[in-house]
Amino acid sequence: MAEHTRIVSVEINNFRQFYGKQKIEFSSREEGFTTILGESGHGKSNLLNAINWCFYKNEPHGKKDSAGASPIINTKYLLEQNKGTSARTSVKVILQIGDDLYQISRVLTVMVGDIEYEALTDDVDVMIMNKWEKEEKIPAGCEIIGSETNWLITKKAKGQTDFTKIPEDFAYKMNQILPKRLSVFFLLDGEFLEKFWDNFERVEEGIEEISHLHLLSSAEKHVGDVSISRSTRGGNGSEKDNLQKIISRNQYYEKSLGEDGNIQMSEKPRWVQLGEEETDETYHATGTPRIKDLEHDLKKMQRRSQDISREIGSVNAASAKVLQKQFDLTEDLLKKAKKAKIDAENRWRDNLIDKSIYVFAKTAIEDSVKIIESHLQKGDLPNETKTIFTNDLLERGTCICEIDLKSKIVDSNETNKHRVAVMKERDKVSQDIGLDSAVSMRVSFRNKVLDDYNGFLKHNFGDLEKIFKDADGLENDLNRKLKGIRDQLGDAGDKKIKDLISEQDQIIEGIKDDSDEVVKINVTLAKKNDENGECKRKIIKLVGKDARAAKEIHQIQIWDKARLQLQKIYEELKKDTRIDMQNKTWEIFQKILFESEEFKKFIIKEDYTCSLPNQESVEQIVDISAGQSLFLALSFVTALREITGYKFPLVIDSPIGKISGTNRFNLAKILPDYLKDEQLTFLATDTEWISDIPDMGGTGRGANSFAELLQLKIPIKHFLIEKKKGRSTVRPVELKEIMPNGR
Repeated sequence: MAEHTRIVSVEINNFRQFYGKQKIEFSSREEGFTTILGESGHGKSNLLNAINWCFYKNEPHGKKDSAGASPIINTKYLLEQNKGTSARTSVKVILQIGDDLYQISRVLTVMVGDIEYEALTDDVDVMIMNKWEKEEKIPAGCEIIGSETNWLITKKAKGQTDFTKIPEDFAYKMNQILPKRLSVFFLLDGEFLEKFWDNFERVEEGIEEISHLHLLSSAEKHVGDVSISRSTRGGNGSEKDNLQKIISRNQYYEKSLGEDGNIQMSEKPRWVQLGEEETDETYHATGTPRIKDLEHDLKKMQRRSQDISREIGSVNAASAKVLQKQFDLTEDLLKKAKKAKIDAENRWRDNLIDKSIYVFAKTAIEDSVKIIESHLQKGDLPNETKTIFTNDLLERGTCICEIDLKSKIVDSNETNKHRVAVMKERDKVSQDIGLDSAVSMRVSFRNKVLDDYNGFLKHNFGDLEKIFKDADGLENDLNRKLKGIRDQLGDAGDKKIKDLISEQDQIIEGIKDDSDEVVKINVTLAKKNDENGECKRKIIKLVGKDARAAKEIHQIQIWDKARLQLQKIYEELKKDTRIDMQNKTWEIFQKILFESEEFKKFIIKEDYTCSLPNQESVEQIVDISAGQSLFLALSFVTALREITGYKFPLVIDSPIGKISGTNRFNLAKILPDYLKDEQLTFLATDTEWISDIPDMGGTGRGANSFAELLQLKIPIKHFLIEKKKGRSTVRPVELKEIMPNGR
C-alpha cells in the first residue's frame, strides 16, 4: 500500500455496551496520538471489535464463544423498544486514503419480539442468545430484518462534496484497504502481542504479505504458467504432440491446475482449530500448492497438539478416556430418559385434561345413548339416509306407492304437486343433521368409553401414569450414576479435559494422514519431473531439422530459465527481508527493553520460526515474561511497518498493562521516534496510562505517568469511556481532568 491511510472517525450506534450514538474523531499524525481511556468492562476492546465488525463482520478481541454472551445490540436500548418495532445497531468508519475519503458502514436491524429467558434459579433469569450467520448474537425471540441489514462502502474524492457508492465489489475493496488476515498487525490488543510468539505463522504472514513478497511469488508462478501454455501448443507429428501432452499434464499436476488451465481446488476443507471460526477455504487439488497447504496446517496442528499436552498436564489420559466413555454413554442415556419423561408427562397431562370429561359425564353419556337408541328403535332414519332416499325417488320419477313423480315443467315452474312435496321434504331433512350427529356420537361413546369402561380408564390414565413414573425413576437412577462417574473422574472428568483429549486424538490422526500425503505427493512430483526431463530429451531429438519446432523448444527453455531466475530472486529477496526484519526488530527491542543485554540476539530462521537465546545460549522465546513478549512483538510490528512501508493506522488495546515500570519509562521515550509519520491510537485503562510509574530501581527519574512522559514528546488527544447503569458513552477530555490531583 503506497498511500498513507488514517482513521478520521468512528461512529458507533447502540453497539454492545455503547448506548446511543457515540463518535470519536482521531488525531492525524501531525496532530499527535489519540488515546481512549476506560476502566475494564467499559468497552475498550469492544471499540476495537466495532471496527473489526464494520470491516469484516467479526469480533476477535476479548470475545468468548458462549451461549450466554451479550447481544451485539445494546441491551438497555433493546429492552426499551416495544414488541413489533425494529432495533438497530451500526458502526461507521471514515478513512482517508491519500486525498480521498472512504466511508465504511455496517448496519444490523432486528424485529423485537417476545425475548426468551432461561431460569437459572428461582429468582435469576438469563437472556437466551441465538447466532445469526455464525457471528452476531441476538436475543431469542428477535428476528433479523434482512432488508434493513447491510454493508456499504462509499467514497468522496478530493474536490467532491458528497459520498457516492463505490463501483467495486465491497469485499474486494476492503481487501485492498486492509486484508482481514493482516488486520491483526494493525488492530492490536495486548493479549495478541503477549502471545505473539506462540504462533510463528504470524511472522511468516507479516513478512510475506505486508512486504508484498507474495507479488513476486505470483510473478514466478505466472511465468511458469506461460511456459506450460507454450509447451501445450500443437507440434510436428503425433509422437511429439503426445510427449508435450505428458509434460503439460505433469506441469498441471505440479501447479494444481485443471484441464482448462485454472487453479483446481479439492473439496477437503482446511484444518481449523476446534472452537475457532470455520472458513470456506479448501486445499489445492494437487502438487506443490497442496503440499504448501498441508505443511501450513501441519504446523498449526503440531503447535495445537503441544498446547494441549501442556494443558492436560499430569492428568492420566488413558484412565480418563475409559471413565469418559462411561460418562458419555450415561449422559446420552440421561438425555433420552429426560425426553421420554417429558413426553410421558405431556401425554398423561393431556389425557387428564381431554379425557376426564368422559369420567365426570359417564351417566349423562349413558342416558344420551339410550335416547338415541330409542329413536332408532322407533324407525327414525338418519337424515343423511332420508336425503339419499328422496333423491333416488326423484331420479326414478315413481314413488314406491306408484305415484307419478316425473317432472312437469310449465313456464319454468314444476306443476307435479307430488314431486314438489318430495322435493320440499328432501330439502327440509338435508338442513337437519341432528339424528346423524347423535348416531355418530353414540358409536363414538360406545367404542371409546362404555363398551370397556375399565379398559378406557387403564389405557388413558393408569398406563400413562406408570410410564411417567418409570421414566422419572430411570432419570433419577441415571443422574445418580452420572454423579458417581463425575466424582471418579475428578479433575480428569472436567468437560475441558474431555474435549482436550478428544481434540488431541483427532489432531494426532490428522498429522499422520497429512504427513503421509505430503510424502506421497513429493514422490509423485519427483517421478513426474523425471518423466518431463525424458520427454523433453525425446522432443529435441524428434524436432531434428525442423527449424520452427526447434525455435519453439528454444522459447520454452527461455521461459523455464526465466521462471528459475525469478524463483532465485524471490528466495534472495525473501532472505534479505527476513534478515532486515530480524535486525530491525532486535534493534528496537534493545532500545525499549530494560536489561535487554540478557539476550544474545533475536533470530528469524528460514522457515520463519524464531529464536531468542540468552547469554548462556539457552532458548528463551517461549519462556520470556508477558511484558518481554509484548515488547518483542511490538518491536516486530514496528519494524514491519518501517521496512515494508505498509501505511495503515495502528490501534493498540491495553498495550502496557503487564510492562514493568522501567520498561514503560523507556517505551514512552522511544515510541514516538520509531513510529514516525504513523497514526497511532491507544486504548488503555487509567492504571496503565495515568498512574505514576514507580522507580523501584532508584534511578531518580521521577514518578511520572506514561501519559505525561509520552506527551513531553508528542501531543495526545484523549477520550474517556464512561459507563453508568450498563450504558457506555464516550466524550473528549483533557489530560489534566483525569490526572490525580489535577496535575
